[in-house]
Amino acid sequence: RLAGELLLRVDGEWGLKRAVEEEERIIDFLRRADPPLVFCRVWGSSFGVVLGRSSSPSDVITDGVTVVRRCTGGGSVVHGPGNVNVSFFFSREVYRGELSLDG
Repeated sequence: RLAGELLLRVDGEWGLKRAVEEEERIIDFLRRADPPLVFCRVWGSSFGVVLGRSSSPSDVITDGVTVVRRCTGGGSVVHGPGNVNVSFFFSREVYRGELSLDG
């Protein structure tokens, strides 16, 4: 169950390094948010690979490809022009039990 306000932001295309830095700013903002929030960001990016905290550069072919690491978990994600990325961020206080997108 989710409780809290939802913020939605639609961004244009970002370079991957800048996009990852922006996600870190959003996480920092949510740590201080009062009341707790849910933040949804829709954005595009340049071509490259974003590694999750548990990913290794050796997991992907990196020759000539921009590779950046995000501070959150998950695996590697390939990004490119024309892709639409949707990121959800939750204040810790917002998340209660299991999140279900089935309704």
